[in-house]
Amino acid sequence: MRKYVAKIIVDGFRLGKDFAGKKFIGVPTKYLPCEVTYNYNGEKKVIIDQYSYIDYRQEFDNKFGGGTYVLNYYQIHERK
Repeated sequence: MRKYVAKIIVDGFRLGKDFAGKKFIGVPTKYLPCEVTYNYNGEKKVIIDQYSYIDYRQEFDNKFGGGTYVLNYYQIHERK
C-alpha cells in the first residue's frame, strides 16, 4: 500500500464554524487510497483511509497550473 506523510495539521475553524475546536489533516485525492502517517504531540499516528470517514472535502485551484485539486480532511481524535 502507498504511504502519505501529512506535515500540516489544520485547525477546524479554517474549514468552517461547524469544525471549530477540532484538528484535521488534509490528504490530496491523488494519493488515495494510501496509509496516512502524521506526527501529533510527539506521537506518530497512522490512518488507513481506504475505510476511514472523510469529514470534509475542499477544492483548490492549482497555483502552478493544471486545473484544480481536492483535499480530503480527516479529523484527529486526541486521547484523553
